[in-house]
Amino acid sequence: MITGTCVSPGEVKGRVRFFKEGVVYTNADIVILESWLAQDILALKGAGALLSTKGSLTAHASILSREFGIPALVKVDVSSLQEGDEVFVDTAEELVEKK
Repeated sequence: MITGTCVSPGEVKGRVRFFKEGVVYTNADIVILESWLAQDILALKGAGALLSTKGSLTAHASILSREFGIPALVKVDVSSLQEGDEVFVDTAEELVEKK
């Protein structure tokens, strides 16, 4: 089980996608953010959940996730996750489970 700090509550199942500039994400995508640029905000709007390796309640990813209603965790150790892994994210419980 992987844990993090909740910055926007919610539950979602989906596939892990590491953030890449220029890709538009859907609600089936659990997007892992290590870094991103402000111009990529709209690409993240449709994501199922955001997992950030860094951040806090006031980080950009945290604010965006609340504005867009996207479940999100920060300070997540994503080292055991790979692109395409199926996961269940419950941000209120602050956990990510691989399926």
